[in-house]
Amino acid sequence: MIEVKDISFSYEGGRVIDGVSFRVDEGEFVGLIGPNGSGKTTLLKLLSKILRADAGTIRIDEREIARVSNREMARLLAVVPQESNVLFPFTVREIVLMGRYPHLGMFSFERRKDMATAEEMMRITDVLQFADRLISEVSGGEKQRVIIARALAQQPRALLLDEPTAFLDLRHQVAVYELLKALNEKHGMTILCVSHDLNLAARYCKRLIMLHHGSVAADGPPGEVLTPDNISRVFGVTARVQPHPDTGTPIVLP
Repeated sequence: MIEVKDISFSYEGGRVIDGVSFRVDEGEFVGLIGPNGSGKTTLLKLLSKILRADAGTIRIDEREIARVSNREMARLLAVVPQESNVLFPFTVREIVLMGRYPHLGMFSFERRKDMATAEEMMRITDVLQFADRLISEVSGGEKQRVIIARALAQQPRALLLDEPTAFLDLRHQVAVYELLKALNEKHGMTILCVSHDLNLAARYCKRLIMLHHGSVAADGPPGEVLTPDNISRVFGVTARVQPHPDTGTPIVLP
């Protein structure tokens, strides 16, 4: 569904993405990992047209994203940022309904179908019970699920997430990843997720792409990517990698 070929991007301070190539097929759950400054967030911004690559091509469904309108992009991809600041006292329901904007006309209001879609996404993300509560009155974990519900209300084919469990406690971290797993397995959602937690990424993602200095250092199943050699080379940490006793997925022990 997503194809990235030889893309590069530079800020004024220097090159951040350097000749990156990969593809994400429909229905995949892919984790994007790497140390701070390796280009993960910048790469998501390039995929969602917030930034424009200096070189290379990005295709969605075999179409270059430069030729896809912003409204159509919002129907193909939804983005969940690391932090979502809501400055006004909107209710949870109103926040989720904002995700319907790609499906509305210029001056049209939400229809019954839009209301039903928003309610369904709140049900899927388990936030329906406080739909009429102000967003400022929910916890950090609940707010993150609300933002995911808003993204799902766009009815995209792929979900891009930038560290969705940052600042959350362990219970809410697991809850968010269990939600993503269900969206992927039960609803066929294509997911590309940036994560700093190597063990959670290994547990839930079927494939990992490891970035280092803006380039792809490794790409494959978690067991092939999270090796002591790769972790030492990319993160500069000596680590032991062993299988989880229940799932068999790799656990990284510095």
